[in-house]
Amino acid sequence: MICYTVRDSEVSLKTALIFLLISSGYAGAKDFLPGTFKVEFAQEYKTSLKGKVKKSSGNIQYKYPSQIRFEVTQPDKVVFVSNQEMSWYYQAPFIEGEPGELNVRKTGKTGLSRFFDVLKKGLKTNQFYEVKNNKETSEIKFVEKFAKELDIKGALITFKNDKMDFENIKNMELTYLDGHKIKLHFTEMKTGLSMNKEIFVFKAPKNTRINQ
Repeated sequence: MICYTVRDSEVSLKTALIFLLISSGYAGAKDFLPGTFKVEFAQEYKTSLKGKVKKSSGNIQYKYPSQIRFEVTQPDKVVFVSNQEMSWYYQAPFIEGEPGELNVRKTGKTGLSRFFDVLKKGLKTNQFYEVKNNKETSEIKFVEKFAKELDIKGALITFKNDKMDFENIKNMELTYLDGHKIKLHFTEMKTGLSMNKEIFVFKAPKNTRINQ
């Protein structure tokens, strides 16, 4: 027969309270990457032939896992939409009246949606990438195997100040395996949005040439 004293009860209560506090802390822990977000961006990249800097603007809508809608609205309309099953890449016609171009394929493991997926791991070294954090920047270097899957060598994330939250990102520079870089300046961000599945399915406009 086991007898519990008042002292035993006090110890048990303290243990339970400590466990509860720890559990609550983990349950309330905030992931670096929000479950959904929409961000307006300005983009810069150099052309491969002449090295000329080109600029564009648009927005990204993302929902974890692997659902993304990437739209360039200026100067030319380009839309990339991907979910866990299918991906669409649409280029609007340069001249009104001509057909647009749409490529449709099954979703693979590459691309920007996969990049955002792994950011769920946060700004700490893990099985996918190494991280070097400075005062207002975070440098991410992907391990060789995963870099080949993504076709992205690494990323440099710059924050508005020393608060390293996703919502506080100022810009993000992606370096691809072939050496070219794309810099995304985040101008306006909203997180925790309700996003239905129709956002991540592309419907071809009329007069569109479809390649499957």
